[in-house]
Amino acid sequence: MPKYQHDSAALAGAALAVAIAIYTQTGPFQFSSLIVGVTILFLVYGYEIDRTRSRMQSLALSCISGLASILVFGTIVELIRTDKIINGHLGAMNTPSNVTEIDVVLIWIIVAGVVFWVDRRNQARLLKV
Repeated sequence: MPKYQHDSAALAGAALAVAIAIYTQTGPFQFSSLIVGVTILFLVYGYEIDRTRSRMQSLALSCISGLASILVFGTIVELIRTDKIINGHLGAMNTPSNVTEIDVVLIWIIVAGVVFWVDRRNQARLLKV
């Protein structure tokens, strides 16, 4: 397996950015959550696409992808479940989110699982070349 310089600090920084974005937010997910989530995903994949990875590195990539996807899919779920958009916001800022903890866990598990499976398949393809 060719060695690449993986920037673990960048992945950890992305995870921290998502954690801060998720847990400091009060009220419903907003469109800005979607923007932050997509940006973090592009940042991570911009550096990690087409690199060889060990299983643990694939697991780390999948977990970060699942975490950032909470912002993306949380906003979509919020948009589907909300009854009104107030001044460009998905519900009033002082109202609880329509996205439940179960939704958050399911988004993370599904996205992390799919990304891990796809990444391991791609890793097998990269190693054959």
